[in-house]
Amino acid sequence: MEAETAAAAARQRQEEADEASATAADAAAQDSKAPPEKQAELSKKAESAAAKVREAREKKTEAAEDAGLKSPDLEPLDAGAMPRRGLARKADGTPKGKTQRNFTDPDSHLMQSGGSYLQGYNYQLALDSDHQVIVAVGVSNQAPDVEHLEPMVQRIVDTAGALPDVLTTDAGYWSEANAEHC
Repeated sequence: MEAETAAAAARQRQEEADEASATAADAAAQDSKAPPEKQAELSKKAESAAAKVREAREKKTEAAEDAGLKSPDLEPLDAGAMPRRGLARKADGTPKGKTQRNFTDPDSHLMQSGGSYLQGYNYQLALDSDHQVIVAVGVSNQAPDVEHLEPMVQRIVDTAGALPDVLTTDAGYWSEANAEHC
């Protein structure tokens, strides 16, 4: 669990650093006629982002070695992957005191269902209502549906080759970001 939480924290830091680096690169490209001081500031931001990535990788590797494990994967998650809930962790990447895992099915998580809890997954399904054909499926260990709309729409496009003309969902998918995405 220590290596996994350290890798998750490192992956998050890497994504943030990559985003900061891309933002700095975009700003530098748009501001190519900027004064040298401004270009130096943008270069400094990009170097800082790269340093954060290196630090995150080192922490991840160290935590894995301390736990006696092979270093976990730090590659970014596939963009089409369903959102997943990881182990509870502190900001420094170490597991929280009450972090636990199901030994039978370590990928599953506790989810509330009708006032009780069950160990399981959240399943998403998209179908073509005119033809009653399933066009996309997704399984995640993350309970709220709101984060699943965007990857499911992408799966619909991948399968059907086009965006749906009409998309009907329940209220669990509602968010401003999802409305803008649609």
